[in-house]
Amino acid sequence: MSPRITMYRRFLLAKIFRYVATFFIVLFICFMIPRLMPGDLIENILGLDYYSLPQEEIDRMYREFGLDRSLPEQFFDYVKSIFTINLGYSASMGLPVTRVISEALLRTMALMLPGVLIGSILALIVGVKSGMYDNKVTKSMMSVAVIVHSTPVFIVGMFAILIFSYHLGVLPFGHLTSIGTDFSFENLPDIIYHLILPVGVLSVFVFTSYFILMMNATRQISNEFFITVNRAHGLGEQDLVDKHVSRNVMPQFISMFAISIGGIISGSMVIETLFSINGMGVQLYKAVMSSDYLLMQGIFLVMILFTLICNFIAELLYAYLDPRIADSGEMNHER
Repeated sequence: MSPRITMYRRFLLAKIFRYVATFFIVLFICFMIPRLMPGDLIENILGLDYYSLPQEEIDRMYREFGLDRSLPEQFFDYVKSIFTINLGYSASMGLPVTRVISEALLRTMALMLPGVLIGSILALIVGVKSGMYDNKVTKSMMSVAVIVHSTPVFIVGMFAILIFSYHLGVLPFGHLTSIGTDFSFENLPDIIYHLILPVGVLSVFVFTSYFILMMNATRQISNEFFITVNRAHGLGEQDLVDKHVSRNVMPQFISMFAISIGGIISGSMVIETLFSINGMGVQLYKAVMSSDYLLMQGIFLVMILFTLICNFIAELLYAYLDPRIADSGEMNHER
């Protein structure tokens, strides 16, 4: 086996061990957060009936939700439920947690994934191109991007609804489907039609954020000595972008993209609420307001997995784009 393969194997094993350890640490923190919040799950479920029901019935409900057991026992059951894909029963929704999350996650992904992809790819292309030049057009684009990015998303979203839905009437006000139709593959054209406005608003914010960073990163790299040397040797601007600039800004782009995809669930609440989309962000809000521990735990679990998996893939891509990262990891391992 070649030394290069051995180096990458050790690099990969070290990353896997670190992410597995991080997963369990963050999992324990997320397990404790709902239990440290004020309020009682059973009391929230029963409301005023909590004070009129017999104590035996209340105790039965505590046993049913596992709240009568110690915290270590509850955490062990929680970890066991992850591997058996049985996250319990949502008290606030009256449905299994896995069903609530799977339906909400599908809606969130339908909204957030195309928005992040469209906005980030456009920002990469336009940001790198604009960063190579310093003129009035690029300065104007930077100013507009800063203004839009500084504006709260719900304000931009409300203006978009006011213009395209209320005044022009070309796009729906919200929801993912028309009234009376299901969220299914058969209704894909109707779903795409309803997604145009929320995905457009999200894409604008992703674009402005990525564009600012990509443009600044490109300007910094374009002033490096090796760029000046290649330009002096007659290398064209397009070749400079393709062979040198893009490769050097790509690690930063991958980092931002991994963070965006990892935070796709936690960052979806505002847009989902604005456009009446019952996704993961809305479900998390409902779970917090009703002290639904099991649903909160399930949503936190999905958020953890998304974030860790995306960052793990990003680090592997770093090592692929820049082998020096794996080399440094190998050197630290040997030390």
